[in-house]
Parts: sequence; structure tokens; C-alpha cells
Amino acid sequence: MPKLSLRYKDAEEANPNSLSFKEGWGLITAAKCAIHQFPPSKKTGTQADEGCKVILTIQRTDSNGKPDGSEPVEEYLNAANKKDGVIPTWPGLAKSRDDQNPKNLGAEMGTEGNCFQGKIPHPQSKFMVFSQSLEQRGFKPEVLNEGYLPDLVGTVAEFTTESRQVNGSSYPQLLVKNIKVYGYETQKAASGAKSAPTPTNGTAKSAAKSVDPGDVALELLQEIIAANPGVEVAYTKMPTKAFRYLAANKSEKPTKEEARKLLGDREWLEGHAEDLGLEIGDETVTFPG
Repeated sequence: MPKLSLRYKDAEEANPNSLSFKEGWGLITAAKCAIHQFPPSKKTGTQADEGCKVILTIQRTDSNGKPDGSEPVEEYLNAANKKDGVIPTWPGLAKSRDDQNPKNLGAEMGTEGNCFQGKIPHPQSKFMVFSQSLEQRGFKPEVLNEGYLPDLVGTVAEFTTESRQVNGSSYPQLLVKNIKVYGYETQKAASGAKSAPTPTNGTAKSAAKSVDPGDVALELLQEIIAANPGVEVAYTKMPTKAFRYLAANKSEKPTKEEARKLLGDREWLEGHAEDLGLEIGDETVTFPG
């Protein structure tokens, strides 16, 4: 099943409430989509159905992209709501931007991926309106066409919000006002540096380090905890949560895969529970708040 475009224009053609970041410059440090459900309203007690949302992690910076030291925030931008008992858009997992046949992850609650599958989101969904603002500020439409959310990572932008009316209801919409750095360009530069030729004089050593998978898993776990304070996660979902951090890890691929598997191993997690403040349940692990 192919990936779906992230472009507003494509969503428009296919389809004839509160924000944490709000205003200012920021760096997108992570981008994923997930089947998510917000908790019940404290005022009314009602709870919206689960849906497919894009989750952007944004670190506040100055206009040059220098972090200001504050904690990153996660913004949940709705892509598709449950309708008639079905979520029409759900996460897939692509190996790269060029992967045209990503893994179908399905629409189970808590599922996370890096691309959309199913039906393209409605053009008035929060994420597609956000995507339109990206393109209006120079983000390449051909990159958005590929539908690979990690291409947003590394983008330094000035964010703003505006109030939008949809079906008689008003809600805040996150938008991009200016872009200083396009994430896909920094990733391309980094990729080019990594692929530079190595000397062949017989004295060159392999650039990849031989690292213990347990050390890599611990590093990944610490990153996951920092980004998800107080969150409870099923053991079976822990390896999936690691995907967003694996690309930046410089260990060899087999080592990273072994590390990812360890994150779903209850015994391994129990061995680090005391040091990291984890709460170990029968089927879940809860991160410190």
C-alpha cells in the first residue's frame, strides 16, 4: 500500500483545541503520526473519539535556531477523525522517503508511524492546514508529495496561531509564518557528509563503532522518557516508540535492531526501573513524570 501525500492541495482534491507552542521561533525535533485519543474534558466530561494525529515535537529557539533551554513541547495536529466506527487514515512505517511500499501498521490505539495510509486527510484538518502554510513559506511541494513525516525534522520556523471556524466551532490553528531552515536540506547535508569516501590505503578503520546493544537501548530509553514524561506504554509498543530516535543513532544497523527489541523486554526494563524511575506493571511501563 503506497504512502499518501502530505500536501494540502492533494487533500483538497481528494476531499471535493488548544496549542502549547502558540507563537515564536522553534525547531521541529521529531515528527510522527499516531492513533491517539485525548482524555475526557474536565469541564463537560465528554471525550472525543480516537483519530489519526500528527505529533510534532518543537524546541523553542531564537531566530537563528539556537535552543533557549526550555522543555520541548508536543503539538497534536488532527489528520482524521473516527467516522462510523472507522478511522479512515492511519499510520504506516516507511524505511525512507523513497520507500513506496511502507509497512501497514493499522489503526489500533497507540500505533505510531512516519507516514499516512488509507484515505488522504481532509483539507480542513489541522495538519493539512499546517502543511499548506509550510508550502506557502517555501517548503518544497515535491518533498511533501512523498508523504514522509521525518522530512519535517530539522526545520527552523517562526510559528503563529490563528482562530479558525469549522462547522460552527472555533479552535486555534498552528501555522508557519517564516522558515529559516528546511529540515530536508539539513538531512541531505548530513547524509552527504556520512557518505563521504573513506581512504583505501589499508590503514583506514571502519567508521561504525562496535557498541553493546544494551547501551544503545538505554540511550534510546532515556530519550523516550524525556519526550514522554508520565506516559504509560504497553511493552509491545516500546520498540515502535524507538523508531523516531533510531535514525540519529550512529550504531550499526544490527546493533540498533537488537537494542530496539530490548525495549520491549520486560526483564530488561525491570533491570533499569530503579535507576530511571520506571513503574513496571503487568503489561505496561510508566515513565517518571
